Amino acid sequence: MKYLITIFVLTISSMLYSQVILIDESFDSELPPSWSHCSGNWGEFQQWYTEDGLLREFSGPYFGRVLNGLLLPSINLNGIKDPILEFEYALGEIDSLIQLSVYYTSSDSCSTVWDTLNGGYLLENWNKISDFNKTNDIDSNDWIPDSVDYVSIQMELDSVLVDSTIRIGIVSDYKNYFASGNWYIRSLKLYGTSTTSTFEQNIENSSVELFPNPATETLNVITEGSQSPITLKVVDTSGQLIHSSQLNGTTDEINVSDYSKGMYFLQCTISGSVITRKFVVE
Repeated sequence: MKYLITIFVLTISSMLYSQVILIDESFDSELPPSWSHCSGNWGEFQQWYTEDGLLREFSGPYFGRVLNGLLLPSINLNGIKDPILEFEYALGEIDSLIQLSVYYTSSDSCSTVWDTLNGGYLLENWNKISDFNKTNDIDSNDWIPDSVDYVSIQMELDSVLVDSTIRIGIVSDYKNYFASGNWYIRSLKLYGTSTTSTFEQNIENSSVELFPNPATETLNVITEGSQSPITLKVVDTSGQLIHSSQLNGTTDEINVSDYSKGMYFLQCTISGSVITRKFVVE
């Protein structure tokens, strides 16, 4: 099940609380340069790629413990409360023990240390948050999961993070000799709650209007009160991304003539803050 992340605003003791999306990756294109590879065994030999809205890792068998890590962009959590990492994964295992592991580190470097207990190299100064086991037994790395094979994960990070600036690591963790497997991630998000004045100013001084609503051919978007670049995203009620563009000026038109009839959400991202508006296509 996909989750739709929307903005909410609460006024408490004259402070404005808003939900802020820090990372939102749908894997519809190549990984951005800010996502970097880090392997415990094979150096620059990367096993990751994106395809059809999915992040995939498949490799092995190996002759000892192997970790293929992917570091997400550095995140500054100052002023961010209740950070949550959310994603969906499917993992197929071939007669061995592999895991999808989530780590964090406060370092940008990729260095290794020898694991004397299990053999193989580990990622030095990476702290494990959690790990997740197989969802399927499979026969080969050609396996492609169905929708029912995916498991939705929502991880609260407050209790495990001790540094204000961190990088989350997604790691394929091969635990034993001749380990082999295949796993996929889709729709990864990292979000939290902010009380900073920047977000307060963005929301209080900015407005977003849509017309006509309901729409049949085009949806007009009008924004006022913000000089920042604005990113527009349209998602359906299942959370699937339908449209993404950069707003040029204060008005824009979105062609909705090919959309199925129903409700949609327009997400306007202004300097990290998200304003969401509902509209209907008839």
